[in-house]
Amino acid sequence: MIVVIIKKYKTYNKARTSVIYSKGGRKMKWTRKELKEKAKQSLKAYYWEALLAILIAGLLSGGISFKIRRSNYQFTEVTNTIYYFSSFFILLNIFVLNIINAGLAKFFIEGEKEDAKISNLFFFFNKDYYFNAVKIMFFMNLYTFLWSLLFINIA
Repeated sequence: MIVVIIKKYKTYNKARTSVIYSKGGRKMKWTRKELKEKAKQSLKAYYWEALLAILIAGLLSGGISFKIRRSNYQFTEVTNTIYYFSSFFILLNIFVLNIINAGLAKFFIEGEKEDAKISNLFFFFNKDYYFNAVKIMFFMNLYTFLWSLLFINIA
């Protein structure tokens, strides 16, 4: 677990410094400029792989869509069709797309260590990690959904 504490200085002559405490309690200080340069250099080593990984994840997660056309169907047939499609996409999201997004995060974490591979995108489909990743991503999405209900205004 990494805790990030940002110190803001009142005077303008000092740069803003982020103090990051790692799990071992070791302090590391970076300015925003140093952190940005480090990110640029890290990404420069695997730029095309990162672009391909984002493209693959984007096509698999957002590139799938369907369209309902107006036709002579009865209203119940259309609602049943919508129900089946939405159920299918919810299950697809839980069991496939969330896992690909977790793999995309692993791709970028490994990229910082200069070990970025496109195969990291599908890392969590391994039988040792799959069900744990599905469970964690499901509860993360459920938690986000439940907390987002607080923003609904019922007045």
